[in-house]
Amino acid sequence: MKNSTYSQHYLYALQKTTKKLIRKNIDQLIFTDDDILCDEEVMKILKISKRSLFDYRKKGLLQYIKIGGRYYYIRLFLYLDLLQLYQIPLDHDDDG
Repeated sequence: MKNSTYSQHYLYALQKTTKKLIRKNIDQLIFTDDDILCDEEVMKILKISKRSLFDYRKKGLLQYIKIGGRYYYIRLFLYLDLLQLYQIPLDHDDDG
């Protein structure tokens, strides 16, 4: 697997484009089973331990939904959270 490093400019542009698409199509967003992730899937994607995932949730770094004592994550929001973790401010928007 190839490791890629992205510039802050690239990540900001990606985040900005994603926010625009979400705003434009918010009424059409439909999440499938593949879009809903459990703890184990997030730990695998991020390559972190269960304790680190707990710490991320506790610090409010990841958005999640708790249902019946289990935690679930929406893939799109997980990626947006990752952009924010990489110091890309989500509230910085030049056009509104």
